[in-house]
Amino acid sequence: MQRAPVTEPHLNRVLLFLPSGTGKGGPVEKRPAHPAVSRLPLEILGEIFLIATASNGSPRDEDPVETLLNATLVCKAWWHAALATHQLWATLHLCLDPRKVSDDLYDGVSNWFERAGSLPRSLELYSFGDTGNKDLDETIEIFGEREDLPPIVATILTACRPSLTSLSLINFTPKSVGYILSTLKGTAAYSRRFLERLRIDLRVSSPVRPWDSGLDVFHNLPPVQHLDLRLNQASIQDTDSTIDEDEDDWEDDSNPLIIGPSLLKGLKTLRMAGDWDVQDVIGTLKGCSNLQDLILDHIRDGLEFQRPGTDDLDIPAVSLPKLKTLRLQRLHWTDNNGMFLSVVKAPELEHIHIEFCAGEGRAHNVAAKSRSSTMEISDSEDGTEDGMDVDAESCSTSFSKGVEDHLGALNSLCTFLQPCLSTLRTVEILNCGRRLNSCSLATIMAYLGPHTRLQLDERVIPNLLCRVPEKV
Repeated sequence: MQRAPVTEPHLNRVLLFLPSGTGKGGPVEKRPAHPAVSRLPLEILGEIFLIATASNGSPRDEDPVETLLNATLVCKAWWHAALATHQLWATLHLCLDPRKVSDDLYDGVSNWFERAGSLPRSLELYSFGDTGNKDLDETIEIFGEREDLPPIVATILTACRPSLTSLSLINFTPKSVGYILSTLKGTAAYSRRFLERLRIDLRVSSPVRPWDSGLDVFHNLPPVQHLDLRLNQASIQDTDSTIDEDEDDWEDDSNPLIIGPSLLKGLKTLRMAGDWDVQDVIGTLKGCSNLQDLILDHIRDGLEFQRPGTDDLDIPAVSLPKLKTLRLQRLHWTDNNGMFLSVVKAPELEHIHIEFCAGEGRAHNVAAKSRSSTMEISDSEDGTEDGMDVDAESCSTSFSKGVEDHLGALNSLCTFLQPCLSTLRTVEILNCGRRLNSCSLATIMAYLGPHTRLQLDERVIPNLLCRVPEKV
């Protein structure tokens, strides 16, 4: 199973060497197999290939398919095993280098997937603009991709049908993704649900807010069962200055994610990664009546229920009657994020996984951050500088607020779990910190039934043994 990303030259090299059986050591036919290897059936050798081929790698690796080629050139038996193992050819991770993309890529992808037989095919396309050519890089930064790159991608997709079931578009700009999806929408295969899984990992060339215009590319999403939407973390930069300037216009500028209702209704798995506005998330989930697995990845600040200069927003409840698994990743557990659980109803939930950002679950970190922002060490005689005093009361208030936020989120979690106690099987909480672990444990276990398994970080156990649970 080829998982390491390859460029077009790497792809052509594999397709050239394998059929011919030639390499640095001469033709494969002249190298007799070891007796032990000869006695192994091709199926067993194929399993060895699946284990030996690279499972990860950088798109910029010098030669990520070297392991596969070296293994096939060992002897004739291994060569036949590589050609006969369809799983090796059912997945292709391909890097599109703007300097080297050619029309021959269509034939290369077609030949690769032909060896997969009737197995479902998975295609993952990477696009990167770090070409080493300053002028070309500046052009890519301005226009997103080379002009002929999206059409070539659309052509490649036609080479993968009719067995293509999984597609990933990684590091493309919204403009390119929109073109590719609109091209797919015009094909007959689009309406036949030819894809089961779709992943879109956007690259944006300038700092943007996730709710800005440009995300309307999702309007052309094909009908799929498993959808993974990611706004690249590198593109979500500190936009405090932008927020200050446009603070009064946020309500007018806000645009919800545009995803067709027919697509949402057919979704079974949804993953959304990025600083998505909670209104957009809730609005999207309302249409997901058949959703079974939901993953929300809070890359930076998580889901915010408040925008600068606005009052608390009235968030309507959303029902997910078929939801089985909920995963909240890289969560900053404040009272705002706890509110998210209070508006989502999942009566059939079986598994919930909550993973905090490292240290975010500790209330004392809130106070530490407050101290760093409100206290300044001065060399002046009176211990002050520019009228800024060391405000102990403010630090104490901030610490108490951190505890209250954490407890408020715990209460929201318990309220969320209560309707699904009869179906709940696993509650997993990672990076929850130590300051309130005993309190958290007592609060959560008071709600869980005997058939529900609670999993916490192993590092919190010594802390639990020496503390008496507090009442919430």
